[in-house]
Amino acid sequence: MNTKAHEHPFLPGTECLIGALGDDPAVSQRLSEMGVLPGSRLQVIRVSPLGGTLEVRVDESETLALRLSDLEQLRCRFTALPLTAAAARFTPPLRIRALLGGRGFRERMQQKQILPGQPLRLLEFTPHRFRVIPGSSAEAVELGAGEAVKIIVEPLPEAPSGGNTENAE
Repeated sequence: MNTKAHEHPFLPGTECLIGALGDDPAVSQRLSEMGVLPGSRLQVIRVSPLGGTLEVRVDESETLALRLSDLEQLRCRFTALPLTAAAARFTPPLRIRALLGGRGFRERMQQKQILPGQPLRLLEFTPHRFRVIPGSSAEAVELGAGEAVKIIVEPLPEAPSGGNTENAE
C-alpha cells in the first residue's frame, strides 16, 4: 500500500502562507519565476495519482503544476488542512473552513452537524477513525479517514480572556 501521499501535509484543500522559498537557489529561482513568492498564499487543488506532482493555486490566480519535492522545500505556515493532517499539526480549537465532497457527502455531513464555519473539537484519532464534536453539539461523531480528508479545518484564533485589557487607563 502506498502511504507516501499522506506523509506530507500537501493534500487537496491545504492552504499555507509562504515564508521563504528554501535553500536551493535553482528551485527558488524557478518558483519565483512562476510567481511563487514569499508572502503568497498557496492552495493545493489536487494531487497526481502517484503523488509526485500537485496542482496548486497561488494568490487566487491561475493554477500551476509543481513537484512535491519543490513544495517540501518551502517554508510554509499552514492556515488550513484536511482534518487528517490537521489532527497532528494544529492545536485545538478548530473551525471547519470547507467540505470538499459532492452533494451526497455534504448532506451526510449536514446530518452530523458538520458545517462550514462551525467549530470542531477533536476528541481522539487513529489513522482510520476520528471522533469529533461538531459545533455546540454534546454528542460525539465518528468519521472515517475518507470523510476526514474531505473536511478542511483551520485553527480558531485565541479568544481574548475575560475582557482584561492592557493599556486601558
